[in-house]
Amino acid sequence: MKEILIHIGMHKTGTTSIQESLHKVNREGFRTLRFHEKNHSIPMYTIFSEDRYNFPIWKKKGLTVKEIDQKAFEFKKKLEEELADQTVSVFLVSGEAISLLNEDDQQRLCQFFKEKNLKVKIIYVVRDPRDFARSSIQQKAKGFSTHLQKINPNYRSRISGFLKNLGKENIFIYKYEELVQNGLIKSFSKVIGLNLKEYNQLNESLTSDALALIIALNKIEISTHGSELKFRAKTNLINLIRDFFSESNGFNKINLDKYDLLEDIEDDLVWLKKNFGIEYPIYDQKYINLNTYEYTPSSKVLSKFFHIFGLNYKSSLTLVTNMQNLYKWFLKTTKNDELIKSFIKEKKFFEALELRTRAIALGDNRKSSFAQASYLSTRCKNFEDAEI
Repeated sequence: MKEILIHIGMHKTGTTSIQESLHKVNREGFRTLRFHEKNHSIPMYTIFSEDRYNFPIWKKKGLTVKEIDQKAFEFKKKLEEELADQTVSVFLVSGEAISLLNEDDQQRLCQFFKEKNLKVKIIYVVRDPRDFARSSIQQKAKGFSTHLQKINPNYRSRISGFLKNLGKENIFIYKYEELVQNGLIKSFSKVIGLNLKEYNQLNESLTSDALALIIALNKIEISTHGSELKFRAKTNLINLIRDFFSESNGFNKINLDKYDLLEDIEDDLVWLKKNFGIEYPIYDQKYINLNTYEYTPSSKVLSKFFHIFGLNYKSSLTLVTNMQNLYKWFLKTTKNDELIKSFIKEKKFFEALELRTRAIALGDNRKSSFAQASYLSTRCKNFEDAEI
């Protein structure tokens, strides 16, 4: 009987590296489902969740119900096409948001694949709750959260529907800490029975400075979501913040060790041990309230960061107000960037160079802008030479 192995995360357990290694696998009877996305969270959640219209990615991009339904239709069509291939013995799926499906959605997913005569197996990687919380808090900030929030890993609800439909014998749970001891991808290869190519661990942790700026950005008064353009502008700005305020640039990794990060996890830890023999400590020592966490980067380093965009950091204003001014500039610049890209696509290099040169003259000091200007100058010169 053919199988489908569904890796459901959980989040912050090396899923990005695993998905990188699984991408385009198509050998020895194994095939990773060939969605456009390496991470199958978006297609799988959109297909199987009754709450797909409230999926954060679609809310942030401002998609309508009709557009989301069309996405679901296209994803399901691709899934059906993949499963129809009779040369495949084992299909591979990986998406951490699959574990966020509610119990009914999980059972509906299982039933869908059973009706395709596939044996369904769930691969579930769990992590120490405090380590998971440290990483998840940062991820929520990158996901537009306006404050630090306590975390509940929800070990049980992530698989409750799978357990009911498939039985414990088809749920395979592994501790992240044990997998990484011998190399995450090497260990995961043994789990699925296929050797995978190993990539470097991705998703570097945030520094204290980066987290402070991202939280401030999330608090600005103007909307930063609801359209593709706003979503891309904010995502790109967050990525620039991460790159500038990185550990490799000498900034300090955020330290949340002394703070209370967890919420109501005792029952889940008892359940995990009782049902799967996986044990994590129940942290009962006193921690500092997470709401008291506060960190502000120095004005000197903020001035240096703002200078990249030709802007002045104003210490007389709050960090939130400064970030709002930066986002307004960045939104305008993103529109300009996209117009330049469209000109390049249409081979209108002179028009693209004029826009890029004007932006630089107005203070756009990004390295990417200078590199693009150099590229466009070369293309224009080559075009003139060809005309001669």
